[in-house]
Amino acid sequence: MLSCYDEKTFIINPLPTYYPDNIEVILTSDEYYPGITILDFDSIGFSAAINKQGNPIWFIDKYLFSNFNPKILVTQLLKSGNFIGLGGSSGYEFDIDGNIIFETPSAYGVHHYFIKENNTYFLIDAVTELHPCPEGCPENLPENINWQGDRFIQLNSDGEMIWEWNTFDYINLSEYNPYYLQRFSNSYPEATAMDWTHANSIFYDSDTENIFISIRNLSRIIKIDYSSMNIIWELGDISFMDEIYFNNEIEFSTQHSVKKIDNDHILLFDNHTFLVPQISRCIELEYNEISDSVEIIWEYTMPDNLFTGSRGECDRLDNGNTLIDVGRTGNILEINSNNELV
Repeated sequence: MLSCYDEKTFIINPLPTYYPDNIEVILTSDEYYPGITILDFDSIGFSAAINKQGNPIWFIDKYLFSNFNPKILVTQLLKSGNFIGLGGSSGYEFDIDGNIIFETPSAYGVHHYFIKENNTYFLIDAVTELHPCPEGCPENLPENINWQGDRFIQLNSDGEMIWEWNTFDYINLSEYNPYYLQRFSNSYPEATAMDWTHANSIFYDSDTENIFISIRNLSRIIKIDYSSMNIIWELGDISFMDEIYFNNEIEFSTQHSVKKIDNDHILLFDNHTFLVPQISRCIELEYNEISDSVEIIWEYTMPDNLFTGSRGECDRLDNGNTLIDVGRTGNILEINSNNELV
């Protein structure tokens, strides 16, 4: 029996002049996970959704809404159909037409990450405090310098803060990366603070009420108990770590986008910035808090020409494939469970 359906069409607004004209999609396998890909054009300052062929089917014009200037970048698609995103130093929830449902209060400056969980909003806000210049302080710096850390904040639907975790309260000042102290020295006094932690992601695990955060400049990920706010464990470069939690070391550097996936493992993008060779990768970690052990159970290493010293993300799709944003290279890859490019 042959069934026929009425043809349905839709149109989108005319593309803005800044929309890139060099998007190329290469399909190498029929294992492509069907659906729509939402991606950020960060250097241009807007987000778009593209189909399997790379054609745009939705975008937000950053100039249509004054609140979105100078950019609007999507960080999450909600089941309601609304979007979560950030622009300038604000976080937003908005609908498909760009109508703003929620905006973070001006008291908070949002950087890198903004998500919604359980009808609350999580954000990362930079915080600066004056502290003594650490051991090995360059001669051109004063005795006390500004340290720029981060605070992780949860807001309710009214924009009221209901949870806060501040790096200055839980990470010792002895734990710092000398590279960023020297970098601060090289640009002082134009630079006003040492970029101490530079957090870039936060993940709330509603099943266990734990928080996973990524501290880029310390090459460290931290698991936090939501209720007590105490650190459960830290994993990363032990050169900048006072307390070692695991009995074996996993090498990664200036990582991004740490998250727990359905099998309770940790997935992250390892930029591998300060390691040799400089080859970026996605890694999946399994950890055991009883034996204090951790191991890489899956990884995908980028080709040499796709090294990215900053940015990047790995997402596990429902069919087992992994979608990889290769940071500043401008490439997005989809890999099947056999590490084959699809």
